[in-house]
Amino acid sequence: MKTFLLTNDDGMDAPGLEALEAALRPLARVVVLAPAHPQSGISHKVSLWEPVDVVSEGKDRFRVSGTPADCVRIGLRQIVPEADFVFSGINIGANLGYDIYLSGTVAAAREAAFQGRPAMALSQYIASEKTDWQAATRILHHLLPELLEISLEKGEFFNLNLPDASILQTKIPDWQFCPPEKTPYDTCIRLNHQQYAYTTDIHARPRPPGSDVDVCFGGQIALTRLSI
Repeated sequence: MKTFLLTNDDGMDAPGLEALEAALRPLARVVVLAPAHPQSGISHKVSLWEPVDVVSEGKDRFRVSGTPADCVRIGLRQIVPEADFVFSGINIGANLGYDIYLSGTVAAAREAAFQGRPAMALSQYIASEKTDWQAATRILHHLLPELLEISLEKGEFFNLNLPDASILQTKIPDWQFCPPEKTPYDTCIRLNHQQYAYTTDIHARPRPPGSDVDVCFGGQIALTRLSI
């Protein structure tokens, strides 16, 4: 039986983690190492200057005081070195294009690739008010056995983005390999004489035809092959 290491960047109590775990359980033994608190936008930060607490919460479940990358490093080196594949997600919100470099979700998959393991980051685009995590579980339960048959070269990993829940509730979307969109879209505004903030409408971001943004926003599952 295969063994999967599962983490995320939204924290141990996030609904996306529960949804992905439910999709993975029929396929393998799943060992969860997830951050104790949300770590969105933290990218590939690791805890260099302080120890990381890893607290068992029952069989094959560990709450980690560090980052998503810490979860994978510690998991593969100390807790579950036999892991055959590393999954990170499901992130609350898409990780497309420019977001790939900011995302703690994607960084966890990238860390697995650095450690020589195949990996996949998974995220859920949210365009409507409600996310249907049960629909996401159902789609991934159907899709993941097919995707796990696709070979990854050493140092490669997948980044998968599900379209909005309104699509998932009505059908199983097609998936498509696509390149990441590369335009930065954040706008920096000045709040006062010493404060600045970022503001953006992610739904209006650039979406060149065939890019991951275009595929996902268009209602399909966007799958990108990335490498370290």
